[in-house]
Amino acid sequence: MPKTAATDLSIFLWGIIVVVHAKITLGSISAFPISFTGWSWMLLTLRAGIEFAAWAATSHELLALGKLLARIGSSIRLVAVTNACVVCTIWNFILFPIIYFFSIPAGEKRRNFLKFNFGFFMTNIHVLNFPMAIINTVYGNQIRLFTFSDLWVAYLVIMLYSFVYYFVMDRLGMHFYPIFCPRSAFCVVSIVGVLGLYYYLFLKWNELISSRM
Repeated sequence: MPKTAATDLSIFLWGIIVVVHAKITLGSISAFPISFTGWSWMLLTLRAGIEFAAWAATSHELLALGKLLARIGSSIRLVAVTNACVVCTIWNFILFPIIYFFSIPAGEKRRNFLKFNFGFFMTNIHVLNFPMAIINTVYGNQIRLFTFSDLWVAYLVIMLYSFVYYFVMDRLGMHFYPIFCPRSAFCVVSIVGVLGLYYYLFLKWNELISSRM
C-alpha cells in the first residue's frame, strides 16, 4: 500500500474513532453533526475515506469506479482543508479566549471548561483537525493546484450549510453563530466576509502548493 493511501486510511479511521469515542464518553453529541465544526470534521474524514477507496478500487482493477471516487475525493480537498483551517483558527484564537475570559466566571466553572476544551474530543476537532486536513491536500506526493471548480464546490458546501442553519437551526432557536443570524445587522457583512475569506485561502493554498511542486 502506498504512503498516500495508508495516510488517507488512517485519517478516515481516526475520524470515525474520535466520533465514536465522543459518543461513548460524552453521551449525547447531537449538536455536533449540525455544527460547522461537525461538518468540517466529517468532510475531512469523508475526503480521506473516498480517496482511499479510489486507490483500493483502482488496485483491484475497478478502474471506472476508482476514477469516479478519485474525482469526488479530489473535488472536496479545498473545502475540507479550508473548513478545518477556519474552525481551528476561529475557535482557538477568537472564540475560546472570549468564552474563557469573558463568558465564564473564574473558579471551578472556568477550570472545568478548560479541562473540557483540552480533552480528547475537543483537541481533535479543534486542533488536530487542521494538520489532518492538510495531509494529501496541501502536503503530500499527489497534491495538485486548486481550480475555480474546487472553489465553487466549497461555496456549494457553504450554501448547503447556510440552508440548514437558516431554515432548520434558526427556526428551532439553535443560534450557534449570532453574527450570521438573519435578524442581525452584521448578517450580510458576515456572509460576504466568509466568501471573501474562502477565496483568499484558495489563493494562499495554491501559492503554498506551487512552492512545493
